[in-house]
Amino acid sequence: MAAITIRSLNKAYGKQRVLHDIDLDIADNSFVVFVGPSGCGKSTLLRTIAGLEEKESGSIALDGRDISDDAPVDRDVAMVFQSYALYPQMSVAENIAFPLSVARTDKAEADRKVRDVAELLRLTEYLERKPAALSGGQRQRVAIGRAIVREPKVFLFDEPLSNLDAELRVEMRLQIAQLRRRLGATFVYVTHDQVEAMTLADTIVVLRAGVIEQVGAPLDLYHRPANRFVAGFIGSPRMNFIPVAEVSGLELKGAETVGVRPEHLHPDPEGPLVGTVRSVENLGSISYAYAALPDETLLTVTLPPEHDVAVDQPLRLSIQPGRAFLFGRDGKTIA
Repeated sequence: MAAITIRSLNKAYGKQRVLHDIDLDIADNSFVVFVGPSGCGKSTLLRTIAGLEEKESGSIALDGRDISDDAPVDRDVAMVFQSYALYPQMSVAENIAFPLSVARTDKAEADRKVRDVAELLRLTEYLERKPAALSGGQRQRVAIGRAIVREPKVFLFDEPLSNLDAELRVEMRLQIAQLRRRLGATFVYVTHDQVEAMTLADTIVVLRAGVIEQVGAPLDLYHRPANRFVAGFIGSPRMNFIPVAEVSGLELKGAETVGVRPEHLHPDPEGPLVGTVRSVENLGSISYAYAALPDETLLTVTLPPEHDVAVDQPLRLSIQPGRAFLFGRDGKTIA
């Protein structure tokens, strides 16, 4: 079992509070992703779970055992960093085996574990190489292997793919998802990329300014955001936010802003929204138009591959029925 329970967790750097009364339950064998803008506290929360940051107050428990004040090595967690943190003078095999060397594991047992991990991560043919002779994706697999060999209850990932190019990021996302299924362990993962969050997570935790805004399954957050912040952060391209004054034909009592996702806006000769096209992106299987309303609110509109939308031309739009979100002055979603 590897369930994490966090209660009333606070963290500050001097007078600057970065985590505010965090309460969070992470289920055994789940894949939980922390997302949010830079400075929201997601990496600090991860590092506090790992014991690399000292909490101000509150508690962290692993399977009911309070680990709040345990040293990192005693927490039964393993962390994979953004920077790989490999030893350049060591071979791949030596890097993977390093935690076992520190723990004084029997050499024959350590060699067996390294071989098993290398086979799992498709690194067998690279065991004698140094990190400098590896690609970015291979280095990240070595860093993951060093975590796996410890056989921890929880794996912690701090933006592990941010140093990779776009193609490698996609490949590594698939490998991490497959790895999780094979290991049957609890994964806690930090990213600023909400596409990674949507594709990897069982559960997403959205943070802003050290506060949890919403916790839920990816599609729950997408279809039922608790507030305007979550609605704008989850989804790519991001949700459009339209002042109430620009929209007609909707029940808008108590609302200040209407939210509409790009795929729910459609060109319509009779549409109530009228904008001027500023730009069109043709991506092959899909296209996007960017249209400015009279108040200069810029809307993103999903278009089919074949369209006749042109720059500097007027574009009338309608909202797909039942697909508009209403947000009050406090930013909360109005049911």
